Formats: sequence, C-alpha cells, structure tokens
Amino acid sequence: MVAALVLVLLLAACVPGGVREGEKLYLRHCASCHGPSARGTEIAPPIHPNSRKEVAERVRQHPNPALSPEALADAQLRQIGEFLLYLHTTSHPH
Repeated sequence: MVAALVLVLLLAACVPGGVREGEKLYLRHCASCHGPSARGTEIAPPIHPNSRKEVAERVRQHPNPALSPEALADAQLRQIGEFLLYLHTTSHPH
C-alpha cells in the first residue's frame, strides 16, 4: 500500500505543470463527451492530436459553445494540447 502511494507520488512529480493543468481543463471541458482518456465514447470520437496547434484548431472549430475561443484562453488550449500529447505519447496509464 505504501509502495503504491510512493509510486503515484513519484509519477505525479514527473508530470510537467502544463500537463496537470491541461488535464484539469480537459476533464472539465472535454471528458464528458470524449472520455477521461480521450479514447472516445458513443457521443464523441477519440482525440489523437499531432500537435498543440492541432488541438487549438479543433477546439476553435468545435460545435460546443462552451469550447469557443472566448470560453478558453489560448494558454488553456495549449495546456489541453500538452495533456493530450502527453497522454498519447507516454505509457502513463489514465
């Protein structure tokens, strides 16, 4: 039990701050449709970005008004992109 907690804390310490903030934003604005791991649901497709810019462009074109450019600042879009890239380029289980 203690070893598992230490492992979780070590993994959390290795995650960059932008990724953590992006995860919070993703969970708040995107996960209800795309799933917590961005693997898609019956509501929305999976998200497999190639770059942070691609994420920002997709969000700007998204039909959900809660994701309009006015709702999320450019820095927040970049953080969501950082999280999604981290999620899909590491073996980090989510």
